[in-house]
Amino acid sequence: MKKISLLGLSFIVSLSFIGCNNKTSSSNYEDFVNEYNDPNKESLILDIPFDEEEGKVVKEKVSELEYEIEYVFNDAYYQESRDPQRIYKSAVSGKALVFDGYSNSIEIENYNKEITNELTIDLFVGPRMFEWDDPNATFYGTQKIQSIVTTLDVENNSGFQFGMYKYGNFVFQVGVGDRIIELWNEWNALDRYKWNHITCVWNGETGHMAMYKNGEIINFMDDAFGTLKKSNNDLYIGKSHQKEYTGMFELHMFNGGMDELKIYNKEISENDLINYHKSFYVNGNVKELLFDEVWLDEEIVKNDKYHPLYHATPPQHWMNEPHALFYYNGYYHLFYQFNMTGPYWRQICWGHWVSTDMVNWINVKEAIVMDESTVIKDGAWSGCASYKEDGTPVLFITAGDDARLVNTYSNQNITIAVPKDLEDPYLTEWEVHDELVAEITYEMGNSNQFRDPNVYYEDGTYYMLVGSQTRGNKGTTQVFVTKDDSFENWEYKGHLFVPPVYEKYMGTCWELTNLVKLTNDKKTVSKYLFAFSPAGDNMDNDVFYYLGDFNKDTCRFIPEHEIPLRMDFGNNVFTGPTISVDPLTGRVLICSILQDQRGGREQYRSGWAFMAGIPRELSLDDNGNLKVTPLKELNNIKGDTLIKDENVTLSKLNEGLNNLTETEIYMHLNIDNINSKKASLTLKDTGEHYSIFEYNFENNYASINTENTGSNRVKGIFGDYVLGAKKDVLDLEIFIDRGVVEIYINGYNTITAMIYDISPKMNLDVDGIIQINEIEIRKMNSIR
Repeated sequence: MKKISLLGLSFIVSLSFIGCNNKTSSSNYEDFVNEYNDPNKESLILDIPFDEEEGKVVKEKVSELEYEIEYVFNDAYYQESRDPQRIYKSAVSGKALVFDGYSNSIEIENYNKEITNELTIDLFVGPRMFEWDDPNATFYGTQKIQSIVTTLDVENNSGFQFGMYKYGNFVFQVGVGDRIIELWNEWNALDRYKWNHITCVWNGETGHMAMYKNGEIINFMDDAFGTLKKSNNDLYIGKSHQKEYTGMFELHMFNGGMDELKIYNKEISENDLINYHKSFYVNGNVKELLFDEVWLDEEIVKNDKYHPLYHATPPQHWMNEPHALFYYNGYYHLFYQFNMTGPYWRQICWGHWVSTDMVNWINVKEAIVMDESTVIKDGAWSGCASYKEDGTPVLFITAGDDARLVNTYSNQNITIAVPKDLEDPYLTEWEVHDELVAEITYEMGNSNQFRDPNVYYEDGTYYMLVGSQTRGNKGTTQVFVTKDDSFENWEYKGHLFVPPVYEKYMGTCWELTNLVKLTNDKKTVSKYLFAFSPAGDNMDNDVFYYLGDFNKDTCRFIPEHEIPLRMDFGNNVFTGPTISVDPLTGRVLICSILQDQRGGREQYRSGWAFMAGIPRELSLDDNGNLKVTPLKELNNIKGDTLIKDENVTLSKLNEGLNNLTETEIYMHLNIDNINSKKASLTLKDTGEHYSIFEYNFENNYASINTENTGSNRVKGIFGDYVLGAKKDVLDLEIFIDRGVVEIYINGYNTITAMIYDISPKMNLDVDGIIQINEIEIRKMNSIR
């Protein structure tokens, strides 16, 4: 996938790389040397301009010493080592450094420069994302600061710190022995994806303390008296001394661009700091920070040996469910749960892909983020998309607001958003509605279990399903209806249905609930499908479904079978279902996350976690059984033919399978069983490690055995019955993309597995006689 700029978007149907046509003249992006004659140079005790072209160090100009940039890829584990990301064209002066949010920092040991009663910190920062924190933290004074430059020792009230906070607020802190003096911005928070020139000054003798943004005073106080108590902490740039972790991931680290860091043991005058700010002007302004340069660079992870080539992924870091697939003005849009600060779950926003074919996805700027000014204050969780009558796309979002727990029932409710500019082909910016459009009440079910809206439209009525939990701690889905395409007035209709049998594996809460009408190809058979993902009590959140009928008058689903069935037989890999109807073709499509089955250490080392499954088509056969087939548009990325033959012998087939060298392939294998009970396809055979897909012709049972894989964390035998498939026939479509394997079985079910053995070799074994009708293997091209 390729990334595109926030500014100057062009309509490029070929989906090639799109640069940033900035509003200012091209001369603004020429390197220039800051010729400012600093009148306070003698008081300068730290000067890091971040001007290095490459390498893993920064040079501090006062001491002439070099300091290592801590970075996960300095000594990479799954790819060649590489330097940290840098900003070249749009640095404030020279070059600038990008911090990834979870592994970048700089440590200067034994930093005990002479600072007594005066201090100035001056730097440029261009943040990407701000961290989540408890909404009550400000009231209790327990804010978790994302440190930018710090020696602060909270326990000993010593040192100093400048850092940023939730929603872009920022703080300057000085420890004077008996207390920590702190000054917060009163207004004008840090701007994302822009250079913010911040100056913090303190004079303990006069009591004056002030903060400036872009040469303009933001806040001040005149009673900040005291003498700085020296800290025993080292000087950290980009991380905090107040350590806190989620799993193995360190929190409260800076993410974004940084340039021109200076520290003085003097209070710089307002006139001097304004003149210094203006010294960076080109054509009357500081350079405009280019989105392409400060955003997460997908080039950094694409050569990871396990990173998929033709499955959609974020540029870096962590993703969860893809959702809200829709088509508008030539492009498909698909969103996903996204943590921009590292490959772990936290501060969730909506990532955004666009495509002309649902295969060649490109990354665009995140669409929905937590924002103090909206109802989405603490996370934008999963949702869906629909359309107004005039065709305007509308996003339905689970709005997280943890402060609502104080005076209302739930921190999860539903709101909507619409594009700010329908002429923008990529619909980059979205406007969140001022109010919630649906809220859970006590009568509906338990609090804080109300998420993942899915809107189904039929015969002039919109039906909105929301995953939830009954007061008896069982999964359910709430139903709302409206005919009003403002989507502000919904009528509550109760629970969609009560399952005839409720088993433990169905969880204590349902997420990502979906309702859609399916037909066969001839349009002679139709049924409704209800799908959900169980959650709670450490459930495997596989994709389960019922087929049945839907009474549109009572808004009740009537299942035709007692227990839910599975679409995919893998172990908790294909999860997080969202179902959409393609307005161009009427096809019903299901998108999902593919969970990578790795632990935090592997995700930390790789810099990414999870991927999107290839969209799959859902339909019925002529007998009303569910069919699951791969998206036809995958033909767009099928490359060279590696093997193609008909009526081939088993020995000749295996000779070809054993000589494969590609790790990103498509395979079609069609077999008639003449006299055999089972067929076994060994995948990724290294000799020592391997996995086996097995099909039992007698009972149409399909399974995968990963007990003998090498680096997999999840191992076992996983399978189920393929309902509706003809006996004595095995038709497989297999997609292998480095670590992921997707197997489509007879057009009815799938098995998705993560297998980290890289060997491309395969082998087919049978316990009798079979007829191999067709074998075709194609190389799959990268979408990046």
